[in-house]
Amino acid sequence: MVVARMLMMAALPIAAAGWVMPATADTADALCEVRKDGETKQGRSGPCDFSQRQGYVRMDLRNGETWDLTPTNGADEFRDQHGNKVKRSFEGDTQVYKWPHKKILVTFGHAGHAGHSAAAGVPPMPYSTNEYRATAYFRCSLGSPTHDQSCPGGIHRGDPGSASIRIKRPDGRERVLNFDRGDVTTPDGGRLTWGKDRGDWYIGIDDREFYIVPEAAIYGD
Repeated sequence: MVVARMLMMAALPIAAAGWVMPATADTADALCEVRKDGETKQGRSGPCDFSQRQGYVRMDLRNGETWDLTPTNGADEFRDQHGNKVKRSFEGDTQVYKWPHKKILVTFGHAGHAGHSAAAGVPPMPYSTNEYRATAYFRCSLGSPTHDQSCPGGIHRGDPGSASIRIKRPDGRERVLNFDRGDVTTPDGGRLTWGKDRGDWYIGIDDREFYIVPEAAIYGD
């Protein structure tokens, strides 16, 4: 196991290269609704182009505004192109991106864009905070460690540094990852290797399942 972990750590610089924003991204039509801080009624809305790739998010609104969001410490924490903090949450199939003084609600499968029930590479969230302490999307992939897909997960937290995360794989099956003060295991079988880089857990199973789990998902806010 020690050898396996060392091999995983040796591969981290390659995996970490996935943070670089690629030239192309998975794109879907969506409805983007802009609301000012404290506004509860429907705000300005219209069709938009939404793309996500390796954790990076881009929203092209039809009024000419464009928002490029770069992931930071947490699975749902970003900075926009102006350096402002942005926090993502989920309301069913709607993704909510919250700035200090406004938010943008991104809805898929709206009228006029039938067939886009979720953004390409962003499956619906099957878990809820009624069952879990938190939910989040994790970068993942099957077959090779590209980490170019999004896997939804439900998070149960215990003592500080301990958490159990149930993740929906890209093929629809589930994988449970248990974290306990610097170690990670899975009850679902398979040869597990892992390494850490700048607060992110890089996890591989049988050299065909790959996940990146930010430490913020384990400890919470």
